[in-house]
This record gives sequence, C-alpha cells and structure tokens, in this order.
Amino acid sequence: MPLKLNAKGAFYLYLMAHVIIWTLVPTLDRHCQHHDMLEGITQGLQYQWGYIKHPFLSMWLMADVYRLAYHHDWVIYLFAQGLMCICFYYIWQLGRCFLPNGLALIATILTQGLLFYNQESFNLNPDSFQLPFWAAITYYFYQVLTTNKTRDWIILGMLSGLSFLIKYQFILLLIPMLVFCLWHEKTRRTFKNHRFYLSIGLAFLIILPHLLWLVAHDFISISYALNVAKSYPNDAKIPGFMEYLVNSTILLVLVFALYIPFYLSKKQSLTVGVFQKHFIWFAAFGPWFTTWVITVASGDHIVSRLMTPYFSFIGLWIVSMWPPILNKRAVVWFLLLVTLEILILVVIPYLPIHQNSSSDAYLPNPEIAQYLEKIWAQHSSQPLPYIGGTRYLVSSVVPYFHVPPKPFFSLSSISSPWIHVDDLNKQGTIFIWDIQKQYSWDNESQAEAMMPNDFYQRFPMATPGVDKTFYRWNKAHQPVVITIAILPPQR
Repeated sequence: MPLKLNAKGAFYLYLMAHVIIWTLVPTLDRHCQHHDMLEGITQGLQYQWGYIKHPFLSMWLMADVYRLAYHHDWVIYLFAQGLMCICFYYIWQLGRCFLPNGLALIATILTQGLLFYNQESFNLNPDSFQLPFWAAITYYFYQVLTTNKTRDWIILGMLSGLSFLIKYQFILLLIPMLVFCLWHEKTRRTFKNHRFYLSIGLAFLIILPHLLWLVAHDFISISYALNVAKSYPNDAKIPGFMEYLVNSTILLVLVFALYIPFYLSKKQSLTVGVFQKHFIWFAAFGPWFTTWVITVASGDHIVSRLMTPYFSFIGLWIVSMWPPILNKRAVVWFLLLVTLEILILVVIPYLPIHQNSSSDAYLPNPEIAQYLEKIWAQHSSQPLPYIGGTRYLVSSVVPYFHVPPKPFFSLSSISSPWIHVDDLNKQGTIFIWDIQKQYSWDNESQAEAMMPNDFYQRFPMATPGVDKTFYRWNKAHQPVVITIAILPPQR
C-alpha cells in the first residue's frame, strides 16, 4: 500500500536534525578548527580582492563569521550547516520539478551518503562554499530554460558571478551548462535571448574587481588553479583518469547502498520528457564528466575533496532511474540505514584509533598563540603586528590571537602582498617554523617547514631560533615542536 507522507514537514525536520547533529559533533570533538578554515580566516582578515590560491569571497565570509563568533567555534560550525541547508533546499526544489514530493525528499536525504555533506560539512573552505551556490545555480538554470523569467536570469547571473569569486572551479559547472544549451533545439534559442546577455553582464560586473586584481598580480591565483593538482603528494600507481574513476566510485558507493530498500520496491512510472531526462544527467554528472575529460587530457591526479560539489544531484538521478512506490517498510529501512550511518560517523571521533591519530582536530593552536602573545609582551606593550614562517602553521595560530597579527606566509611578499618589509623591520615580528612537518599538508608546506638558509641575512636583528614543545589535545598527547625567532621592534 502506498505511503502517505508529509514530505514538506519531513524535509524541514531533516534540516533541523542535520544542523543540530553536525554542529554539535565538531564542537564537542575538536580542540581547534580545521586547517583549511583557519587558512581562509587568516587570509580573509586582510580583505584583499584576491589571494594567491583563490578569489576572495569565501575568505571574506569566513573572516566575518570569525569576527562574529569571537573564538566560539560552534558559531562557525553552525554557519557551515546553514550553508548546507541552503544546498539541501535547492536539491529538494529541483527534485520537485521532476519527482513527487516524497521521492524528492528521498533524493535529498541520499546525499547523506557523501561525507562532504555530513562528517566533513563543518569544514568551511572554498570547496564546501561551492555547495549551496552550485545547487542554487543548477536550480535556476533549469528555471530559466523552462520559464524564461527575467528574475530568474538575474538571480542566475548574480549567483554565477559570486560562485566564480569563491573558486575558479565554477568554470567546470559553466562548461556543461553551455554544452547543454547547445544540445537541444529548444535551448539553443537561449543564445538569441537578451536575458541571457543580461545575466552574463551581471556576472561580469560582480567579478570585475577581482579581474582587475588578477591583472595587477600577474594572474597568480589562476596559475595556482591550473597547477593545484600537482601540489599534493601522490603515490598512485595508476593513471590520473583511472584514479579519478576509482575515487568517484568510493565516494558514491554509500549513496547507492542507502537506496537498497527501494531497489526491491515496486516501481512507478514518471512523466519525464527527453529534455528533463537529459537535464537530470547534466545535474548529476556534468561537472564530474568535464573534470574526467580534463584528467584524460592532462594526466592530473585529482584529490577527492575537489569533487565536493559534484554530486549534489546524484540522489535525483538514482531516484529518477529507479522510482519506487513508497511503502512504510522500505521507508523505515531507509531511515534506519541513514541513522546507522550517522551514528557510526558520530562515534568515529571517540574511537581510540582517532583519538591517537595526527588529526588536525587536536593541534595546540590556541596554546601556541597564547604563548607567542606572552613572549611578545616582553618586547612591546603593543599587540604583535606581524607573524611569519611556515604557511599553515602561521595561518593556524593567527585566528587564536586576541588581536590577530598580519601573516607573512613563507616569508614571501608574493604570498603576502599586504606585507611591507620595512614596516615589519620597524615594528618587529615573530617567526615560527614547523620543524616536524606536522602542519605540512601539501608539497609547498613540506618544503618550507624549516627556517630558510638566508633567514639571518634578511633579518640580521632576529634572535636565534629556539625550539618550543607543545602537546596535542588527544589521548596520546603527541609532542608538537616549533622553532621560534623574534625580531624585536626598533626603539
């Protein structure tokens, strides 16, 4: 017997449960924020029109939330779940364009099979910031193609510009959007539509300040985006495009497993036309396929987190391929599987293997910041103005200062264009290095972990480097050793 379900009420109950669970879990488990979040906050506090790795929007937003939270990490985790709720809302709304409300709800909940949408959803970074934007853009893209309303075109253009300012990866969504417009005779008329060019114009105006910044800074973040796949250590024994397929399969296997109760249910017929079917394929796999083509052409190895926004609509594709008639037994089993998965993910941080791990959740970042403030007070009554050294170590401690100093990443003016070395020499600074490479998560940070050979030629008045030991906040209490040198302010 078909199940009558208040899908709308259940959807908002799902959002509420998601926010509560995935705000509490990192708040109770983590001693400090994820290193990507801390890097974003540290850069965002400089309020530039761009940064060495990415455009500025996600950095600014993270910095603003940090100022609002004032060292209360739960506020930042709550904000992250707010972004996830926006993503779920647009998955739900697009699903309702093709499916009955109950099936659209199932398609939305299926994303719980993706770790980026639950366990990793607290981690604010340019990848996770894309989730609500990509979901909303895909929804409004469908709306403009089917209703052609001026309002939807304006929203689509604004969201597209903002998404580009989060991460250039938006281009991997834009390409299949343009290909889809060329695919159907109906959508090819889009290129003759004045609203299409209005949307493009709005997007261009939004990204214009960043484009001017790019020109002034030799397109440095574009260069990083083109080479980011090579910046991570890689030991894969198979070609990049094969590794990409393997990683994608691993990411998706749990989503398909959660749908098991419905594979055995009786199927229903959906009234979905050819255009709608093609759009579902585009929404589910467009950016993923575009990236795969790039891996074939370039040989790059793509780390899994770069696929964060790719599979928001995989549930829509699965449900549209195997649309069940909802019954109480299948729905109960589905909810039990989802609940079991979430319980396992909630428990993992408290297992001995995780408590004894080298996770960045337990790094002593607040204690390092407090110690540096204390030793700086011996040299000046003013707050520490600058801090330089290993990129991730510097960015991991800056947000925990009472008055955050300006970061001097890698002692490089290219990485830190807000730094003027003459001012730094006058006002003084502290330099820190990650000699154990516990703050090294890519090739660049591993190479710069130690004090550079020419350090004392560049800063002859700096004190000799001294090692200081801190301890992780997990059960193993592993030591964390950093080297500290001080450049006192000029009297």
